[in-house]
Amino acid sequence: VRAIAPPGARPAIVPITVDLSAEALNAIGAVLDADAIQLSGREPATVIAEVDRPVWKVLHLPAGSSESGADSSGNGSGANAGGANGGGANGGGAAPASHAVAVVASARGYLAAGAARIMLDTAGGPHPGGTGVRVDAELAGAVAREVPVILAGGLNPASVGPALRAAAVVGVDVTSGVEAQRIPGRRPTKDPLKVALFVKRARAARIDRPNLAVRPTPVHAGLLEVDAHGRWGMERDFGGRYVPETLIGALEQLEDAYDAIRHDPRFWSDLNELLGRFAGRPTALYRADRLAEAVHAEAMRLAALPKPGRPRGPSGHWAPAPPPIRLYLKREDLAHTGAHKINNALGQALLTRRLGKSRVIAETGAGQHGVATATACALLGLPCVVFMGEEDIQRQAPNVLRMRALGAEVRSVTSGTATLKDAVNEAMRDWVTNVETTHYVLGSAMGPHPYPTIVRDLQRRIGDEAGRQLFDVEGRLPDLALACVGGGSNAIGLLARFIGEPSVRLAVAEAAGDGVETGRHAAAIAGGTAGILHGS
Repeated sequence: VRAIAPPGARPAIVPITVDLSAEALNAIGAVLDADAIQLSGREPATVIAEVDRPVWKVLHLPAGSSESGADSSGNGSGANAGGANGGGANGGGAAPASHAVAVVASARGYLAAGAARIMLDTAGGPHPGGTGVRVDAELAGAVAREVPVILAGGLNPASVGPALRAAAVVGVDVTSGVEAQRIPGRRPTKDPLKVALFVKRARAARIDRPNLAVRPTPVHAGLLEVDAHGRWGMERDFGGRYVPETLIGALEQLEDAYDAIRHDPRFWSDLNELLGRFAGRPTALYRADRLAEAVHAEAMRLAALPKPGRPRGPSGHWAPAPPPIRLYLKREDLAHTGAHKINNALGQALLTRRLGKSRVIAETGAGQHGVATATACALLGLPCVVFMGEEDIQRQAPNVLRMRALGAEVRSVTSGTATLKDAVNEAMRDWVTNVETTHYVLGSAMGPHPYPTIVRDLQRRIGDEAGRQLFDVEGRLPDLALACVGGGSNAIGLLARFIGEPSVRLAVAEAAGDGVETGRHAAAIAGGTAGILHGS
């Protein structure tokens, strides 16, 4: 097979084995020059350390309630052997949740022992091998949320798309689902058209669907999505709706509309086209070596300072000497209008059209969100009113000129401190009065539900792009993802991609002003208190 393969397309050879000794597995690997060994039986995790090649382990789940996903051309992909050691849960009478729990525990055991990949296949069948029946989608999704798995069993060009959308698996495995019509007495062969169609539909399954998970997220559900009341957090004590009764109807309408739109690939396709053609995405990921050197020098200086009660280390420092770092900047300043705000503004302007509204209002402080919203409305032909505190208007005169040049009306807010929070309040009052015709484009990850979800979804491309770009140059995800945080749209845009990644630490930086202890700062998280702000 390798001899006839075109250059650069060396196929991987992975023999499928069942309950063989380590000696036999190594012998098979040597004869075939295998790239990996697939274990499809009840092999104990201890055998992995004795195999001299990467090991792929197959675990099993019950079949789905419907067999519509079965492949009529014959046996499915993967292998099929139940059992407590390697087979995971089989199709017995245990509660469905217990199947997923058992398989997750088994998968973690094999991964800890050194398995390179875990595959999920359907339990049952008279002999080792595929059944041609899809696994239970709900159970597969439950397992895929906890550990990285490859899905096998009953997949074909028609079923691979729904399967990938139903479970956050990291790959798929197919055999009989892409075979040509079988001829008695001849070996099965692959149908090139079916193979091409399978690959096309597998790749397209998650395109323009950024709301779908594509990897395990073994964290509390409250860190990923809101509950029925729009609340976030492990205790569900953030978010919600604290607004006048006159806005409840508009918020419910917005929630229903966005819930449908966020699952519509046409919306995301339209937005991606605008962001690429008009807003200049993806933005660059820049390696800042001199900044990294300066950060490392400061870290070395701090490590050399005396620490009360702590002896000097072998290097003479009072704290462990920090290693050098590679620092990458996600250049959102290169997006059109000069900031990340255009991501959200374009998305919500498109959303305004879907809602059938004819007018847009927004608030702004430094002017970036106002400029972005005015730009999006000018592009799509929507009237735009931007509320801005009088103090901010004086400080940000160039951005005010840009908004007005783009056709937006800038309304001065003189109440309160005449800054951003007062502009938000005035925008809310306008929305109450004109709710039937007006959509409020909130620019920060705050406000009543569903605004934090909308802003998170529209801004998360920052982290999605950064993750892909860093993987291209480093071959892995970052050790630390750091974002500045004020209103939160930039921070959640970067960090949402990395929530649940065990190798990535998340951190945010706030404006400390004269110091948190002085009270003269903008560090709401470090120095503020929990409460209700702008409807949440």
